[in-house]
This record gives sequence, structure tokens and C-alpha cells, in this order.
Amino acid sequence: MGIVQSIVVGVLSGVVASICYTLIKQILKPRVKVANILVRLEKPSVFVVKVINRSHVPIRDVDCYLVYYERIPDGYRTRTLESRRDNTSTIEKYVNDKDDPNAASLYAVQYAFEIPSDLNFDSDDKLVFSFKATHPISGTSVYITEEYRINTDDIRENVSYNSGNNIGVHNN
Repeated sequence: MGIVQSIVVGVLSGVVASICYTLIKQILKPRVKVANILVRLEKPSVFVVKVINRSHVPIRDVDCYLVYYERIPDGYRTRTLESRRDNTSTIEKYVNDKDDPNAASLYAVQYAFEIPSDLNFDSDDKLVFSFKATHPISGTSVYITEEYRINTDDIRENVSYNSGNNIGVHNN
């Protein structure tokens, strides 16, 4: 085999290997769903966000936070709201609810964030929830943000999230 043929074979095998690697990384990235509705509870005064791990493996290095953006003349002033619970470092793998009725509490996690009493919500304000997690096998991470506008249907009061693999809400 000549030198040109060796170079062509090397380049082609490199391209094929890169494509295979990229496809495997896409398949093995965490599959997470964040609720597009933010629930506001009066007592205790908190915002609640539901996160579902739809991967078939547990996800690790979970980190999330909720940031309040207050509209000011020059833009926005931010304030991070405190979570009422420690961030779970892992969220269990997705399991079909029909197989195990208690599984939903493991792969569907709700995070509650305290609402400070000095916060005055205006119609131009917004809340942004950010979530990051890592796939334990591939090491790929997912970073998701969900924006909720004040005084819109993005935030609902006196409702609860549906159970299991469902991010919908129902009246209390």
C-alpha cells in the first residue's frame, strides 16, 4: 500500500471514528425534563419546580438554582432564591410506574425555593430555573434553563404537580 493510500485510509477511519464517538455521546447524554409551569405555594411561601430524569441510568452531579430577575431601568437585578433542601447529588434512573408504584419519588424530584418576604413582584420580572446534571457512564452533561414570567400562566398558585412521569399540574 502506498503512502497516499495510507493517508486516505487514516483520514477516513478518523472521520468514521469521530462520527461514531459523537453519536454515542448524543445517545448517552442525560435525558431530563423540567416543568414549564412553576408552582407557588402560600404556606409555606415557596416556589416548586419538578424535574424528571428520563434516562435509564441515575444522573449525578446534580445542581440547580432559581434566580429572580427584577426589572430596573438599566436592565435586571438578580437574586438567587435559596432551596429548602440540599441539592440531591444524584437522581435515580427512570422506571416505568406500572412496574414499581413507588419509583416516581426517585426519578421525579421536586425542588422548593423559599420566597423572601421582601420580594415585590412586578409584571416585568421573571424567574429562571437552571439545572445541570452528568451522565455517569459517558460523562456528558446537560444544562437546562426554564424561564417563568411573573403574572402569566407560567406560575400557578394552589396547584400540585401530577405524579410520576408527568409535569402537568392539577388543582388542590
